[in-house]
Amino acid sequence: DWHIWRTTLDKKTAQITKFRGSAISPTPLPNGREMIISSSKDGDPELYTLSMDGQIKQRLTKSRGADIAPSMGQDGRTICFSTERWGNLHVAALNLGNLEVRRLTRVGTLNDTCSWNPRDNLILFSGMDTDREFDVFAMNDQGNDMERLTYDASFNEAPHWSPDGKLIVFSSRRALGGGRGSRSQIYVMKADGTQVGVIAELPGDATQPNWSPRLGYE
Repeated sequence: DWHIWRTTLDKKTAQITKFRGSAISPTPLPNGREMIISSSKDGDPELYTLSMDGQIKQRLTKSRGADIAPSMGQDGRTICFSTERWGNLHVAALNLGNLEVRRLTRVGTLNDTCSWNPRDNLILFSGMDTDREFDVFAMNDQGNDMERLTYDASFNEAPHWSPDGKLIVFSSRRALGGGRGSRSQIYVMKADGTQVGVIAELPGDATQPNWSPRLGYE
């Protein structure tokens, strides 16, 4: 099974979750004491609030199909996540107060890895388009004004906003010189999808990028 682990910058690592079933997609809450995870400990993958020492605090979802990949909203009271409750995988929003779920995407078949802009009402996600490959899309927090940000490349996935909301990091199999490549690498682009550049050419596949908070710089 997959489990949640914590590692420090000086490489001290400890396992957090130890219950049965898998636990994935940890997303820290603003209070710094809890996180939201997706776990299959009760059957289907559902969302739970978890303390930093691995104790389940609250079950947040209960639906048929997987609920995965949560991302914290800018208000600290709402998350977006991916769910199969409507059949195909779609992006939804969850109010952490009353646990009300709102559907955000209504097109596409696999909409996953949403990321909420830390300073605006914009949400990124990776979705399978008509070409049967994944591209990065943006929409507002009501699921409207959808815009496609990547084109003519292979498997653009796991987008995340920078702390200032001006840049997007993502993984892609686009070849470094253009066309399609065989390995996933980490890329960054502006919020409107322009000025795409590779961060590093690494051996093997490089996937699931994310930003650290601003560590004392402006």
